[in-house]
Amino acid sequence: RVQRKIEKTLHTLQNDPANYRLHIETGELFVISQDYDKAEFHYQSAIELLRQEPDSERTHKQRIMLYGKILSIVPDHREAHTALAQEYVAIGQKEKAYRFLLSSAKRAFEDENYELALQCYHQVIDIGKSNPHILERCSEMYLKLGRKQEAVDNYVHIGDLYAQEEKHVEALEYYKKAYALEPENSDLLLKIARIYYAMEWTENAAAELVK
Repeated sequence: RVQRKIEKTLHTLQNDPANYRLHIETGELFVISQDYDKAEFHYQSAIELLRQEPDSERTHKQRIMLYGKILSIVPDHREAHTALAQEYVAIGQKEKAYRFLLSSAKRAFEDENYELALQCYHQVIDIGKSNPHILERCSEMYLKLGRKQEAVDNYVHIGDLYAQEEKHVEALEYYKKAYALEPENSDLLLKIARIYYAMEWTENAAAELVK
């Protein structure tokens, strides 16, 4: 029965290939038949047709719905994660995009999909929701992916942010995390020493400098 419906909609699409609703219907039928590659193809086709229309709240919401459908059948679809968050931002739902990306990053991390988790954290930063916790999570993903230098740079960046706010204890914590990964880095030693001086822990600062 489902197969007959698929054949019917595919035949109709031959005569009306620009009908995005027909592509959605066809995608739904392929989901029922568990042919997820073809379902994704028709959902993507519907999205592309909707992109040819003038942007409006309706077209954004349609695309949000379609990206949701794609993610329901391909949960680790990286492009769909990015695009769905962008659609939320486009209709002024930045907070929803933020929550979606954080929950996606958490789920990806639990599934050991560190590339996707990192992508989601980066997009959180791109939409202006950065904070030291998000940056630290990026460092964790870099380390999981064997990208030590980027992890070090990220820890230093967090330390610098705290240092600018004169939050010396927090700055010291992140400089030390970076130093633990790169103990030959003399610039890091100087940063640590400066924090100790700022905290008036001169003995500790001197000890760091002579290491």
